[in-house]
Parts: sequence; structure tokens; C-alpha cells
Amino acid sequence: MDQVSALINQLESLEILILGFGKEGKSTYQFIRNHLANKRLTISDQQPFEIEDQFVQSHIGEVDANFLNQFDLIIKSPGVSTKKWAGQVPIEKISSQTDLFLRFWGAQTVGVTGTKGKSSTSSLLYHILIHNQQKSLLGGNIGTPLFDLIPKIEKETIIVAELSAHQLQYLTLAPHIGIILNLYQEHLDHFQDLTAYHSAKLNMALKQREGDYLIYHYDNQQLKERLTHSQHASTLLPYGEKSSEQLFGWIEGETISIKKRNDIIEDQPLKPLPGLAGKHNLYNLLAASLAASRLGISLEKSLEAAYSFKGLPHRIEFVDTLEGVSYYNDSISTIPEATISALETLNFVETLILGGMDRSIDYSPLYQYLNRHPVKNIALMGDAGRRIYQEWGESALDIEKFLISNDLSEVVHFCKKETSPGKICLLSPAAASYGLFKNFEDRGDQFKMMILQND
Repeated sequence: MDQVSALINQLESLEILILGFGKEGKSTYQFIRNHLANKRLTISDQQPFEIEDQFVQSHIGEVDANFLNQFDLIIKSPGVSTKKWAGQVPIEKISSQTDLFLRFWGAQTVGVTGTKGKSSTSSLLYHILIHNQQKSLLGGNIGTPLFDLIPKIEKETIIVAELSAHQLQYLTLAPHIGIILNLYQEHLDHFQDLTAYHSAKLNMALKQREGDYLIYHYDNQQLKERLTHSQHASTLLPYGEKSSEQLFGWIEGETISIKKRNDIIEDQPLKPLPGLAGKHNLYNLLAASLAASRLGISLEKSLEAAYSFKGLPHRIEFVDTLEGVSYYNDSISTIPEATISALETLNFVETLILGGMDRSIDYSPLYQYLNRHPVKNIALMGDAGRRIYQEWGESALDIEKFLISNDLSEVVHFCKKETSPGKICLLSPAAASYGLFKNFEDRGDQFKMMILQND
């Protein structure tokens, strides 16, 4: 029996709820309907939706444990939070598209997760594989639902899957090669607490089997501590800043090194990488190269591909230089650590745009950094921006000018007026975009458009 038939056979007799009817929920519905034309399904979403299917029962609005426990299998979409009913529904009932996909294609999958850097690392690894003539597909959180890849999968295909904490939360089997880039505060509005968020990420390791590999950043303290105190069957491949006996990858000076299967060390000189600005991206490169090495691609070949990799939008993205001022869009930044990385990457930042939706993240690391490395002008947006000002801005002696506004056009006007020629204006909000924008892409796109248009 092939993998598709085995999956359909597993689903055929179950009473199924598709919980959440966004992009992934629609993909799940379409996959099931393509193979089980008359199967009865229930679809639930908080927002009204239309579907012309006599075998579908629709449910609009909130769900509770009584409703959910009617079903044998709940296929949860990533955007659906379980905070209100977690513990009231047997965990064996809860699954996801990611979970179902990995049960049958996990042996062909490299999964990439982490609070920050998932998209860049996934895209880079995919670029390395394609550059080296390895059949590969890219999907998951980065945009293409994993079920949509199934018709294109062949026996030799490697699937690179960007996986969010939401997708890893309910997992039976993790990918054959897993990458965890880092653990920071994030998504505290979605999970019960920080421990629950980190635990979801760590399913990448905990659900692997003997013979699998877990690549992780040894210098990320929270990640190292959680892995040290957890049980896992896979082989750990840590990477970090300095060479040591336990590391399988490191960067020292202008040399990048990895330890291959036979413990032979391969060293390569590092040249400037146009699409991978910043120290954090060098570690993303190291993680991708370690994964590629387990798939038979040398470090030399990985680097050769990396030099032609173009960075993703909204990630320390250069917009333009106008009247001597350089503008950068780092709208992907939703936590203080990401903003700190952007500031460390770019010299001469004189104006910084912070703030957005307030998710109760601890901003003290950012305050400490800005106290040591002052920025002359700061524009603050949203509830997070107001909290930043209340907690820190009022006492920040080295900041010359503050603007508090929810109007991006006013913020951009402030930036153009106050930033000196030869300096940088950086959008790196350290906060989610929701409430003011559709998503981080919309925030970044609007910023770029307003920068490029004449006042």
C-alpha cells in the first residue's frame, strides 16, 4: 500500500472535524475530498464561510470540549488556540495536517523550527538542495500546505518543511532530520504559557526515533537546557560559535567548519554573503549546511549555493537610500532578540521604529541593549509601543526624540525629517503587527511604499 492509500485508509472510518478553515484547513478538506468524495465531514471556523458540499456540516463560532468530544479525529489548523479547552479533550483525538503528513512522509522530511530564522533557513536549505540537483520541495508554515505537495513527491524527494510551534504542538512523529534554531519568548497570546510554547517546539526532538538527527544551536541557553533535561532517541548535532569536542558545526573568525559522518572536519573560508546579512544568518547557514551534509552535500557545495541565495523580504531588507538616508525593512521582527540582531547587523542606525500588538513579552533585553547602544530617534506604535515608552522611554536619557503614533504615514514622515544623511532608519518593531496591519508582510509593504513615495 502506498503512502497516500495508507493515509486515506486511516481516515476513512473516522468521524472527522476540520477545526479552522483558513489556508491549511481548506487544503486538508480538498485532500480528503479528492480521495473520499462522499465522506461526511464537519468544518468549524470562528468566521462565516461558504462551501457547496452536501456531505459537509458547517459550524460557525467558538467550540468547547462537549462539541469537540463528538469526533474521533480533530484536524486542528495552526491558527486555532487550544487554551480554552486543553486538557478537556483526549490528546489522542487532536491532530493536524503536519502530524498526518509526517506519519507517512517524515522519513523524507527535514523540519526547521525556532522562534526566529525558520523561513530564511528553510529557504536556504531548499536552495542548497536544488542547486545540487537534489529533488526537493518546500512547504509548511512558509506558505504551501504540506498536503498540497503530496502529488509532487517522488521516492527520492526531500521535503523541507518550515514548522511553527502551532504545527508541532500535536505530533506523533517528527521529521527524520530536525533543526531547532533557537527558543525565545513568542506567541504568549496563543499558548498557556512560555513552557507550553517551548514544549511544542521541542516536539521536533522528542518525537524523533533512533536513526534520526536533531541539529540545534548549542549557544542558545534555553534550548540547550531544555534538551539537556529531556529524553530523545535521535542523534544530536549541536552547532555553535567556537570549536569544541561536542559540536558538529562552528564558525571561528572567517572559517566555517562542520564535522561529517566519519568525524572528518571540513573547513571552508567564509566570504561575504549578499543574501545573508548578520551574524544570526551565519548560524542559519551553519544549520542548513549540517542538514545538507547528512544528505550527502559537502560544505563546499553548500557554500557555493549560499552565495547565490537571495534573502527573503522583510528580513533586514534594504529598501533604498534617499537624500543620503538608508532605509531598512525588518518587519519580521516580533521579539526583542530579533531587533537586537538587526541593530547589531546594521551600523549607524539613527532612527528606529518599534511597537505593535502587545503580547506581554519581556522587553528588558532590548532596553538594556539600547541603554548601551543608544539610538537617537525612536518612533513607537501600538499598545506595545506605549508600554515600551512607559517602562523605559520616559527614563531613556540618550534618546533625543520620541514619537508615539499609530499612523504609519506620520511615523514615516518623522523618520524622513529626523534621520541624518549617512545614517540608517530601521523598521524592526519587536512586536506583532495585528491590530494595526493584516500581518507582518502588510506592515513591511506599507512601510516600503511610504518610504518610496514623495511626501
